Amino acid sequence: MIENENYLTQEELKLLDPEFIDKAIKSHEPITVTSYKLTPEMEHYIHNVLSLFLHQLDQDYMTEYLVYCLNELLDNSRRANAKRIYFKENKLDIFSPHDYAQGIKTFKAAYNSQLQYYRAIQEEYGFFVSMTLKQDTDFFYFEVKNNAPLTVFEYKRMHDKIARSFILKNIENAVASPDETESTGLGLTIIIMMLEKIGVNVSNFKILTDDNSTTLQIRIPSNMSEQQYIVAISEELSATLKALPRLPENVIQISNLLNDPASDINKIIALIKQDIGLATDLLRMVNSAAIRLSKPCTDIAEAVKMVGIRGVSNLIYAVSTVRSLNIPKNKVELWGHATTVGYYTLVLAHEFYPSDRNLVSDAYTCGILHDIGKVVFTAAHPDTVKNLTPLCTQRSIPPRLLEKITAGANHSEIGALITRNWNFPEVISCAIQYHHIPYSAPKEYRNTVELVYLADLLVNYSPEKYDFEKLYLPILNKYNIKSEEDLRYLAHTIQKKYQNMLKREVS
Repeated sequence: MIENENYLTQEELKLLDPEFIDKAIKSHEPITVTSYKLTPEMEHYIHNVLSLFLHQLDQDYMTEYLVYCLNELLDNSRRANAKRIYFKENKLDIFSPHDYAQGIKTFKAAYNSQLQYYRAIQEEYGFFVSMTLKQDTDFFYFEVKNNAPLTVFEYKRMHDKIARSFILKNIENAVASPDETESTGLGLTIIIMMLEKIGVNVSNFKILTDDNSTTLQIRIPSNMSEQQYIVAISEELSATLKALPRLPENVIQISNLLNDPASDINKIIALIKQDIGLATDLLRMVNSAAIRLSKPCTDIAEAVKMVGIRGVSNLIYAVSTVRSLNIPKNKVELWGHATTVGYYTLVLAHEFYPSDRNLVSDAYTCGILHDIGKVVFTAAHPDTVKNLTPLCTQRSIPPRLLEKITAGANHSEIGALITRNWNFPEVISCAIQYHHIPYSAPKEYRNTVELVYLADLLVNYSPEKYDFEKLYLPILNKYNIKSEEDLRYLAHTIQKKYQNMLKREVS
């Protein structure tokens, strides 16, 4: 049992050791973390243990879902402990129907306003919360336990909420009909929806109680695979993909010629020049992507010499995507962010992989197209994005998860499916699909994906928005970012280069 939560003990550190986790998995030994106070630092540590456990099981695609579920279960158990303290301090019998009905009317407001007090005092009352992970023969599970039995009222209510999740069908209906007396109802509904999205039947969510404790357990069949998950996503999005426009025939023809080593470069240049809009947009992107350009590039032949055949090919993919999906070039949150991330990715490529010509050629386009799925998702679910954004903030739901439980996939997966549907190079599709989870990217494209992840982070970074310690530190370390000061310095340096490039474009 871990009692000192001010720093990581040797016992805690070993749970972040892949070899220790592997040994526990192979020997079917449980991995348990127990906490009295459940501070934010301890919660983050528990999340990391679960993430490493899933990584060692090769189930990374489940991580965001299950970390959110874990967070809800931890909060539910901590709240249950606090409820018992509240009832005791107010001289109410939590097992009495009359007292329970009376106390529950005021508990929620008291808990929300005095969270720090209830977190600090739980040890004094002897209450704890623990998480256990275990790999069995046919399934693995994680469970959260607190040392207080459920009352009849709580047990019935939790099962009612699970049943209600089937009636509500989607998260929008759940938000529209909240339960004001306690907060676990919506949390349980979201958990059920998330489990369904990764193919886990609700019967694998167990509520277990005895005279001394309550355990909330989620079992995951061992035979589940990411490929099954991807197939399910593809099926859910098939209608969306069918509704997408095809790439223009001239773009397909130009791309085919660019990818054919035997093609006549003069014929390619002539074809590009025939489409004035394409030529104009291509030159604009070339000027944006040319970091060391002394004067604007005004000719397609010059552009080909400057960025190479692969570079021009990639930029045409970017231009044609923007044109085909009708992305407004003056819309800051879409186009502005896309071009900024593209430029940052290119600067990072020149900085860290200057001799890898293919990576440098791919960087700008991969950065520009990284969020292309957001356009399709926003167009398909405009009201959902508007109405549920406050919920994401309130319950700390990552927007990517909201997209998944709403549409079956997040914007990264949607974007990757679109570009694969258009036969784009796989490096572009992977950069789109994995830019939030670079550790899951195929090895041959991982460097490019990491740069897009880092570029996106640098463009968006602010201490108010991100907790440095909660970023994916292995990638930061790989690129010599050892501290928050290093991250700020790199962001400031590239930002200055980007501003200079914009001034050059204007002049």
